[in-house]
Amino acid sequence: MLAGVRVCAQTGANATDVFPNTNILYSFPSLAFAQGTCNDGTNTYWFGTTTLDQKDTNYFNTGPHNDTPAAGLTGFPKVHLGDGDYFDCCIYCPMEAAVGVPKGSANIDIAIFTTPNLARIAAVSISNYQSEVSADCIDPILSNSVALFATSWASAFTNDGIYEYSVNNTTNITFVKVLPMTQHIQYMQGIICVAGMLYVLADNGLAGEMYQVNPTNGVVVHLIQLYIPGEGEWEGLDYFHGFLVANEGATGTANWYDFFGLLRHGGSWAITGSVKDSNHNPIVGVGVSATAFINGTNQIVTMDTDTNGNYSLPVSNGTWTVTVDYNTGADSLDNLGNYFPPNSQFISIGNDNGAANFIVQICDGVSITTPPPLPAGEVGVFYSQTLQASSCDPIFTWTNTGGSLPSGLSLSSGGVLSGTPSGPGGVFNFIAQVTDGNNATTNQSFSVGISNAVQVTTSLLPDGTNISFYNVPLSAANGQPAYTWSLTPGSNPLPTSLSLTTNGVLLGMPATHGTFNFSVHVTDAFNGTADQPLVLNLAPANPPSPAISIPGGQIPPLAIGTIDGEPFVFWSASATNYALQTTTNLVSPNWLTVSDAVPGAAYNVTSTAPQQYFRLQ
Repeated sequence: MLAGVRVCAQTGANATDVFPNTNILYSFPSLAFAQGTCNDGTNTYWFGTTTLDQKDTNYFNTGPHNDTPAAGLTGFPKVHLGDGDYFDCCIYCPMEAAVGVPKGSANIDIAIFTTPNLARIAAVSISNYQSEVSADCIDPILSNSVALFATSWASAFTNDGIYEYSVNNTTNITFVKVLPMTQHIQYMQGIICVAGMLYVLADNGLAGEMYQVNPTNGVVVHLIQLYIPGEGEWEGLDYFHGFLVANEGATGTANWYDFFGLLRHGGSWAITGSVKDSNHNPIVGVGVSATAFINGTNQIVTMDTDTNGNYSLPVSNGTWTVTVDYNTGADSLDNLGNYFPPNSQFISIGNDNGAANFIVQICDGVSITTPPPLPAGEVGVFYSQTLQASSCDPIFTWTNTGGSLPSGLSLSSGGVLSGTPSGPGGVFNFIAQVTDGNNATTNQSFSVGISNAVQVTTSLLPDGTNISFYNVPLSAANGQPAYTWSLTPGSNPLPTSLSLTTNGVLLGMPATHGTFNFSVHVTDAFNGTADQPLVLNLAPANPPSPAISIPGGQIPPLAIGTIDGEPFVFWSASATNYALQTTTNLVSPNWLTVSDAVPGAAYNVTSTAPQQYFRLQ
């Protein structure tokens, strides 16, 4: 991540609009003889002839490297330093060779230093491709890769002074191509990449020349001539906080130019906001980036938050994606603490400012949120339970690290405990471990009860008669109540006028006699099932009960029974032509007809009278 050095909200397509103002805004005569500068958004780094120093944002000296050779420079083959660039906590410093040194010379290198200690960690020779390196710059977005552009100072008669390399890592810089420029640029002393365009500073004595170069097709546009009285050698180009910074080498003056007009001219706006943690404390020094694609050009604006966690990004009209940097360099969240990156925000700028505030979740590790014990299961019934966890990096991997799972069950890496228990049942204890995306782990002990398969425990039925009310409850065990009963699909039917209730009661006034074979089916709360064949013997009445004699035929007697403790009156389906009547006083001539009584069924007695009488009429 290039903190603070890829800030541009204007397209480079129209050069005359890009450079509306060449006034010097800031000037710092503090560099002695300057070969170039680069910055990481907070600190600047000065390339002297033989020294590499760290300085503050105003180009004044800081740290232990004031005007002394940085570690790794002493004894290193060089003529003198060129103008380098910063990328991903490293400074890419060119070793500028003397004019006329041929290709293949071993002292033409790019040395790579880490920040902030400025220790040299690598030196990559590119002398097979160009004869010297006066300046280099990094473009982290070109073709979705990291590209390094290196210039040659004395490209006097050819248009091949810019070379492109691919930065795979600090020890692997691969040659890509010579950029075929459409216009000759001589004495290139500085180069920087802004929003996917190259800007080149050429030295021409008192008049420095500024060019724009398209890094894809090599199209060159002359932008402006810099003429500053008293300055005689232009060395190095940088981009910092919205300004192009050109160095005058002989006097060591760093001049800041408002070429891009981002901070001075009308029509430019700002996206402002803050970055705070989940405890509402400011996060200081984290990079915030805004990107957009405007007028055919990729735009990138980035800066670090201040001591209050605030930031302000200069932007132009368009739709911007604002992101808190993560895993992209020294100023990214992962280097500042244990945080989880917040989602990007989309801000539309239309002649007005915008705001994007971020709350960053603090990562306190991972926790398992599924409470023990787990829901019970049953032998022979498929079981599935997903374990849950919480983390600010919720990429979870689960393992079973101890104890024993029920036979037939397994714990997947996704935290799903599933399978069909094969028995025997019991209570099983095991330990589940979860690892999140930050490799934080935690364990939790769980227990799961597995009942044996449900079974029907009623195997024998009491005998009955065809004139006696039959009321026998069936029973089941081992499964999970409540139980639901029915006849087994395909079973023989029950005797006429006998029924099986869903709560498992054989009930009714049989209208026939004999031996009846059928099968009952029970389902428990876990959808476990069991079947049981049963035999019911119904004997004929002996002696037969006297029938009530009335004109028109004989009617079987009524029967009184109970269902779940409530009284019921049963009467035969053969009495279809008769009505059930009731009274509470036998001497009264007023009998009431029971309107909802159906022959062959039951009538629920709901009267609160001490005595109640029934008859068929």
